[in-house]
Amino acid sequence: MLLVKGSLAGGHALWRLAESVTNEGLIRLESSGGALGSNLLLASGTLVNQGRIEVNAGSGGQRLIMANLDNQGIFRNNAQLKFNKSRWVYTNSNGKFRVEAGQSLTIASGLQVFNQNGGDLVVDGNMNLSTMTFNINGGSVPAKAPCSTTAP
Repeated sequence: MLLVKGSLAGGHALWRLAESVTNEGLIRLESSGGALGSNLLLASGTLVNQGRIEVNAGSGGQRLIMANLDNQGIFRNNAQLKFNKSRWVYTNSNGKFRVEAGQSLTIASGLQVFNQNGGDLVVDGNMNLSTMTFNINGGSVPAKAPCSTTAP
């Protein structure tokens, strides 16, 4: 398990990667002891998830993922998460991508793309989409997903 954890002892946490990586285990972003950031940054390439990624609120603070993402495993968002990098692509290829009840995923930085190509997109919380492209190419998508959109 890789834990990216903001804490009072260590402050904000950032996992910074230079190039593409494949996750076959568990990556968890969360915090404890205060409102501290737990973020992931990939400088280039793609984070391929064949295992599990969990984004948890913990004790609060910012949660950002700044990386191209190809989800083939389980992606579980249980926090207020932002995908926050212009021109990056997030793809649910054949995995399960879930936004939990009471939580949100915001994609609101210019020219981002979310591709639902396969697998399941489950939105029990909210997806806030602005100045980005959302493609439904396959898989399972809820009929009435709680999404809010804003035109550019």
